[in-house]
Amino acid sequence: SVSSCKPKLLITQGDPHSERGISAITPLVGDMLGIKRGLVVLDEHIDPGHSLNAPRENVILEVKYSHLLGILNNVSDNDTCSDEPSIS
Repeated sequence: SVSSCKPKLLITQGDPHSERGISAITPLVGDMLGIKRGLVVLDEHIDPGHSLNAPRENVILEVKYSHLLGILNNVSDNDTCSDEPSIS
């Protein structure tokens, strides 16, 4: 049977890549877990240059902060994948 679950994503922010910090760690974590990444960038009215140099390797989804906020506000606690236990 085909799973109805969506692919798992490691969500990260759109800060430029650096040798240290979250932008250096998240690509490594995604590789270790064998999952792709989702990139959340700030809306232009908040910071117009926020995502210009964000690392996009293995990123399969890019959304603005305001769009993600709208999505999360519409997700109920019951909207989880039934194939795996939820983390409490």
